[in-house]
Amino acid sequence: MNKKIQAIGFDWTGVVYVHPVQLSKVGAQFLGISQEVFKEAYFKHNHLRNLSEIGAKEFWRIVFRELRQESRADAFSDLLDTF
Repeated sequence: MNKKIQAIGFDWTGVVYVHPVQLSKVGAQFLGISQEVFKEAYFKHNHLRNLSEIGAKEFWRIVFRELRQESRADAFSDLLDTF
């Protein structure tokens, strides 16, 4: 069987250290919202983390600002560092 590689991902900055399904579950539980709402905000801004020089904390501040929970962003970022 001949398989075609469609994409290769590199985790240069620690973005992929938590599986996306787990990330949306943890994020939704942390904020007390649905996983769908969390994923929508995450993926709306994910390109900023993938294509620019912003750090993890700034990324989470942007996502949490979208969710009107910006004051909790640093605590969530710190929580992810424990995984």
